Amino acid sequence: MKNISFTSFFLAVALLIVVAGGCGQKQGAEPPETTQPAPAPGQPTPMNAPFMQGQTTGPAEEGKTLPLKLTGLNSVEELNRGLAKLSDAESKRLFEEAFRKTFSTEQAGRNYGEAETEFKQVLGKNPKSAESYRGLGYAVFNQGQAQGALQYYLKAIEIDPNYGEAHYAVAFLYAMGDTAKGKEHYQKAMQLGIPDERKLGERFYK
Repeated sequence: MKNISFTSFFLAVALLIVVAGGCGQKQGAEPPETTQPAPAPGQPTPMNAPFMQGQTTGPAEEGKTLPLKLTGLNSVEELNRGLAKLSDAESKRLFEEAFRKTFSTEQAGRNYGEAETEFKQVLGKNPKSAESYRGLGYAVFNQGQAQGALQYYLKAIEIDPNYGEAHYAVAFLYAMGDTAKGKEHYQKAMQLGIPDERKLGERFYK
């Protein structure tokens, strides 16, 4: 397997820093969708950019649950699949909290550091939780760890070869370096019915 180049990693991290608004911003808080800069030429849209396609579970008012999209990437559908594979109540609670902190449509409610810790706690009891590895990959990517994210995504696919969202995440990362390898994962994601919300096909995998 070809590794993504360090140069590509730095480009990805630089994009994340721009999108997150710099080091002085509160963790998990990002500028509104209308203020996000366009991605640099030849780079995919940052993975933490909001994609408000379809309805969500509703606004996250004080004391309420952080909202998610109902369908598509990072949605209630994916959350429920992950929950169904966990047997104990504590793991389910931690997984849902981590998932919502990672993928909530309410950008200011995201907390990737806390989510990383919680996903790892879930994996301590449930080492075959592919959804936890996928969420963990997204959380560490948004903390500037592209290589770590790739390894977690690939682990999710190793556990569940038909995990479309994980294939799509790998295709996103390979778009920055190894498009031949990325195309395999992109095509698998499309076969599994994953929506191309980040337009990887028309931009990188024609």
